[in-house]
Amino acid sequence: MLAATHAAFSTALYLGGAAVFEYPTEPIAWGLAILFSFMPDIDIPTSKVGRPLFFISVPIEKRFGHRTITHSLIGVGVLAALASPLYLLWPVGFWAILGGYWSHIQIDMANIRGVDLFWPSPLRVVMPGKVKYRLEVGSKAEMIVLCAMLVFCVGLYPMSNLGLRGGLHQILKDFDIAYGEFVKVQGLTWHTLELKAIDNLTLEHIECACPVLGAWQKGLIVAYRKTDLVRYYFPRFLAFMFKKFLALFSYRIRDILLLPAFKIYLRRFI
Repeated sequence: MLAATHAAFSTALYLGGAAVFEYPTEPIAWGLAILFSFMPDIDIPTSKVGRPLFFISVPIEKRFGHRTITHSLIGVGVLAALASPLYLLWPVGFWAILGGYWSHIQIDMANIRGVDLFWPSPLRVVMPGKVKYRLEVGSKAEMIVLCAMLVFCVGLYPMSNLGLRGGLHQILKDFDIAYGEFVKVQGLTWHTLELKAIDNLTLEHIECACPVLGAWQKGLIVAYRKTDLVRYYFPRFLAFMFKKFLALFSYRIRDILLLPAFKIYLRRFI
């Protein structure tokens, strides 16, 4: 496969892993995943990594050939052993390196020849099984796959920052997911709860973006700004001034009865 295809596929796996396992997307780890997606091709001197490392790639090609030892489980194991000290210091970086390396092998299975995954066994692993569905290097089919992966990565990037649960939360507007997301990060960032609800004391309908103060008994405690009542007790000018004062300094904390029929979601409060 082309280097661009390997870079796109490693990016898709990295962002997909961030969405599923909810690790932070770090530029350095992302770059390592892309860099090591080129490394299995060190067994060919004309590759992106083979040219600068010709003193390594030439002997490997002469001794083992292309898509053999470096595209096998042995190659993955050797890399894991070499990178293992990094696991203790920076686990995300370790898995980015290993994941990027594996992404190269996995996408090369879609090549016509496949890879010798179980080298030194001559058994070749291909995906899919029928030759007509596999990709030739640099073919029009590979270009289509590359473009599709790039579009997929663009769409996957927001999901990688939200995580799988966060993405479902944005789609479903589910309060239970919002509650779980808040509990994980409470005390670290400010959040608001955008809701439509009914005050269980006055039965008035409430629609607001309320700052979340904390979690309590599978629910959220929010600060509800209340300034409308002052107009009933003050002359217009004094009411206006008093409302401005309350808008700056006064919050009333209320228990809110959250109705499941309403759409509720949590977003970062800036």
